[in-house]
Amino acid sequence: MSFLAIALVLLSATIHATWNLLAHSQKLSGTLLLRFHWLTGLVGLIPILLGELKGNPLPPAAWGLVVLTGLLQSFYFLGLMMGYRNGNFSIVYPVARALPILFLAFFDVARGQFPSPIGWLGIILVLIGCILIPLKSLRTIKLADYWNKSTIWILMIMFATVGYTAVDKLASEILTPGAEASARYAFLQAIFTVPFLWIVLKLIEEPMDKETGLASWKWSALFAFFVFISYWLMLWAFQLSPYISYLSALRQFSLVIGVLFAGLFLKEKVPPLRIGAAAVIVLGMFCISQAS
Repeated sequence: MSFLAIALVLLSATIHATWNLLAHSQKLSGTLLLRFHWLTGLVGLIPILLGELKGNPLPPAAWGLVVLTGLLQSFYFLGLMMGYRNGNFSIVYPVARALPILFLAFFDVARGQFPSPIGWLGIILVLIGCILIPLKSLRTIKLADYWNKSTIWILMIMFATVGYTAVDKLASEILTPGAEASARYAFLQAIFTVPFLWIVLKLIEEPMDKETGLASWKWSALFAFFVFISYWLMLWAFQLSPYISYLSALRQFSLVIGVLFAGLFLKEKVPPLRIGAAAVIVLGMFCISQAS
């Protein structure tokens, strides 16, 4: 894999873990979700229009794909909000982000992009690390570590992640190569997520606060920046490698960051097994970085 692709994914992963930590600490709400998405879309209107008018429009197929991504992202953020309300950050975050790797590997295979042996080894190591991360000890394995009141939301995050990641990979392959077209697609994704997200929040009767204080808008702007940058970097990286499974597995560096943050900032207990699982993920990432 190219150095640029690896660098983009690792930077995206670090930013992704950071905003997820903030989401947990700030009690992610429907109001905050909607607000930072439409803030991103508002900022992106000018770049979108300039790109369309200056003779470099997005392909027609990309518009259909970005609408589908908006739908899938609405379920992703709903699952994330409810998962954080009902589960432990250091468990919900790793499991929900890791399980899609295997499905995306099959997506690669279905498209004729077969991972190399060392690539498969890296994917398997990352999966093993992710399976172990929720456990406190191998001697105390119990169903409750995996099946609890947050499981339904973890599954929603998982399937939504598989869906929008696969769609975004297809979109990246028809966009003009480079950062600019990827950024415009990322802005459009935020715009099209808003109506779908509003509908699903209404369906679950999520209270919609009408806070107008500067502090609430400050957090909205911060989330808008972090989420956009993390998403945009991944879209750009998708253009640099044919293997979505490699990129998705590399992004699990965010799990390592998440476990570290959970212990340092959220004061959650991080047992030795979880640290060891994070090390296995890092080893898997190294294998993938060496794969072709």
